[in-house]
Amino acid sequence: TATPTATPTPTSTSTSTPPTLPPESLTEPVHRRLGPRKKVPADVRRAVWERDQDRCVWPLDSGGVCGSTNLLELDHLVLRARGGQPTVANLRCLCWAHNQESARRVLGDVWMDRYRRAGPTIPPAAPAP
Repeated sequence: TATPTATPTPTSTSTSTPPTLPPESLTEPVHRRLGPRKKVPADVRRAVWERDQDRCVWPLDSGGVCGSTNLLELDHLVLRARGGQPTVANLRCLCWAHNQESARRVLGDVWMDRYRRAGPTIPPAAPAP
């Protein structure tokens, strides 16, 4: 019989900092998803939420982090489309606004505008008679 081996569990410390975006991921994704989205494993998700203390870790110009607790999402530092894996080291918590900003910085406005929901439009004013 095989002896079961313990899988290492991620540890969390309040002094750990989330990873930063590597420069090689600053180009357009190499492919589109052809099947259903793969989910981030629950243990990885929990470890990232714990490490980031359920807050947005977007770095601010002032030296701190955003710290928002609203509309949090998991962000891949190396995009899945570029081979990024759902690991604790490759994920961080970002609020929706900073996740969108991160995507715009990595993929560009033209790419991201393809996924933007159309907001309300104001019809053009009628020309003066």
